[in-house]
Amino acid sequence: MDKVGRLLQRREILKLDSYGMSQQQVTWSRVSLASDKWICCRHSNTQGEVHEDRKKLQSVTIINLAQGGLSLTYNTWAESAKMNPLKPVIALKAGNVFQVYNISTRELLSHCNMVEDVIFWTWVNVEVIAMVTAQGVFHWCLYTDVAVPQQIFRREDRLEKFQITNYQTSASLHWMAVTGLKAEEDSISAVTQLYSCDNHATQCIQAHAICFADYKLDGNRHPSTIVCLASRHDGNMDGKIHVIELGPHIAGNLAPSNHFSSIRFTEEFNTYDFPISLQVSEEYGLLYVITKYGQLYVCDVDTASCLCTLRISTEAVIFTTALDTATGGVIGINRRGQVLSVAVHPTSLVMYLRDVLNKPKQAERLEKMFRKLSFSNLKVVEYDC
Repeated sequence: MDKVGRLLQRREILKLDSYGMSQQQVTWSRVSLASDKWICCRHSNTQGEVHEDRKKLQSVTIINLAQGGLSLTYNTWAESAKMNPLKPVIALKAGNVFQVYNISTRELLSHCNMVEDVIFWTWVNVEVIAMVTAQGVFHWCLYTDVAVPQQIFRREDRLEKFQITNYQTSASLHWMAVTGLKAEEDSISAVTQLYSCDNHATQCIQAHAICFADYKLDGNRHPSTIVCLASRHDGNMDGKIHVIELGPHIAGNLAPSNHFSSIRFTEEFNTYDFPISLQVSEEYGLLYVITKYGQLYVCDVDTASCLCTLRISTEAVIFTTALDTATGGVIGINRRGQVLSVAVHPTSLVMYLRDVLNKPKQAERLEKMFRKLSFSNLKVVEYDC
C-alpha cells in the first residue's frame, strides 16, 4: 500500500440523471450549488407546457442534500434559478425581473426590476443577492427598508472583455471580488477585481479563483479576514496559491501575513486546466483548490503549502463546488451529473505530514485542530495522492 493511500475518502452522493436531468443540461448556467444543503437544477419541461404568454415553461428541481436527496420540482418561466444557501428560499430571474419565493409556502417574499442587464448573479449570504452588470456590482438586501438593489462599486475596464464567472465577499461584506475569464489561443486568462468597502479602493489581480474566510492564523489571538487566491498564468505547468491576511489589523494579533506556494498541473490536460473554485474549512485549517478537470489540491491555510493532491473526477469536468460542513471536506458536481464528496482522513494526514513530508510542526498544529473535532463518521478509503 502507498504511504499516502489513506489520506482522502471520495464518494458519490447521487447522480442528477436520477432526477430527470439529461447530461446535456448539466451545465454551469443550469445547475447551482449554493451550499452543501441544496442543489438547484433548471431543465426542460417534460410535458412541454407553455406559460400564459406562450413561452415554453422550464422545470426547476430542488434537491435537499441535508435530507438524503429529497427533491421538489416546479414549473417556471424563469431563465435562471438559485437556492438560498441555508433557507428554503429560491430566487428566480427572467430578463431583468427577479422574484424570491419561500418554497415551503410558495409565498412571494420580494421582487425587483433591474434597469441594467444583469450578466451574473448569486447569493452571497442568506439575506443578500449580488448582481453584476456591465457597469458595476449591486447588492440586493431582501429584508431591509430599501428593497431595491444598491450599487456597491463600479467594474474596472480590465474586465470588459472577460466573461464574469464568480463573485465572492467576506462575511463582514467589507471585501468583495468579481472574477472574469477569457479564452486565449493556448490558455485561459483571468482577472479578479478586489474591492475594499472601507477604503473605497479597488485592485485588479491575475487570479482564476478566489475566496474569503475568517480564520485564526497560527500565533494570532483572534480570527482575521484572509483572502485565498489560485492562478495559472499563460499555460505554465505551475500554478500559484496565495493566502493573504487582510486589514485592518486586529489588536493582539501578529503583523499581517502573506504566504504563497506553487502547485503542479498535470500534463494530461496540457494548458487548459485551471483553478475554478476555492473552499476553506475554517475549523480544520485546510484550503481546497479544485480545477476544471477534477484535480483537488489540499493546502494548509496557515502556510499556503500543498499537502496532497487527488484526481476526484476522472470522467468529466467539475463546474461547481461547495464546502461540506459535515466532514470538513468539499462537494463538487461534474458535467456527467455526479455529485461527489471528498474528505480528509485526519489521522492519516497527520502521519503523512510527520513521517513522509517531514513537517513535524505542521503535523502537530493540525493534530491539535483535529482533536477538537469529531471525525468518527468518516470511513477510510484507499486512494493514491
